[in-house]
Amino acid sequence: MSKNSENDLPYSRNIYNEPLSNLKKLCLNYRSTCSVKDIDRLRISVLQKTLLDSILSLEISRAILLLKIIGRRMCMIQTLRQMVFHIKSFVIYTLERDFRYSDQLEKDDLISLYNWLCKLYG
Repeated sequence: MSKNSENDLPYSRNIYNEPLSNLKKLCLNYRSTCSVKDIDRLRISVLQKTLLDSILSLEISRAILLLKIIGRRMCMIQTLRQMVFHIKSFVIYTLERDFRYSDQLEKDDLISLYNWLCKLYG
């Protein structure tokens, strides 16, 4: 496994996915034989339930981790969009209000910056 930090998704090359699904299948498809005593059947049933619950809790924790990461990414994207909106507003304000351009090149640079931002985030 790679280094784990709060912002990183643990990388394990999906080593656990196949064995977990195999364990689930084994637990769900298990049929008790006649030679097993009732108390042993009960123990096996409890072990099956415990194993299935632990597998489910592991899968839920992975899903929660992914949702947290997605939430962070969405916040970053929203912040970037807000920044782009403010930059575009500032460029428009500068183009409309500021008449101190020494040459047309500065104005063209601002217009090209505005057009690029519009292409980037609409």
